[in-house]
Amino acid sequence: MKAKIDIDAYVSITPQGIHHSVFIGQDGDPAIELTHSWSDILREEVEMYTIPGADTIPVSDGSDSLAEMFAMIETLRDIADRYEQRVMSMKVLKRDEWLNATNGQFDQSRKDEFIVSVEEYILENGNDA
Repeated sequence: MKAKIDIDAYVSITPQGIHHSVFIGQDGDPAIELTHSWSDILREEVEMYTIPGADTIPVSDGSDSLAEMFAMIETLRDIADRYEQRVMSMKVLKRDEWLNATNGQFDQSRKDEFIVSVEEYILENGNDA
């Protein structure tokens, strides 16, 4: 007899760090959740490439830790730029305004009136968008 268990794992980035969720079975709540903070990730990355307690990066012919560190910095900058470009290419549905204008009804015929570009939304709402 075989038993089948559904296991789903999800990883997401948040302003706090990298968030992990594991769902087991059909339960809607995660069985395991944890967030690896950006400060912990940074500390662990730096510790991986430096001499313990010395704040010194060793380099040699066989391993260039400094180059690897800068390659990671460049990768993170590239990812942030691509993420921003992707977000800026999207549109925003001003959902509350739409629902207020349609008396709480999801009137699809009026939805387009409340869709703007991300740039327009930021201009209307400031940098707190």
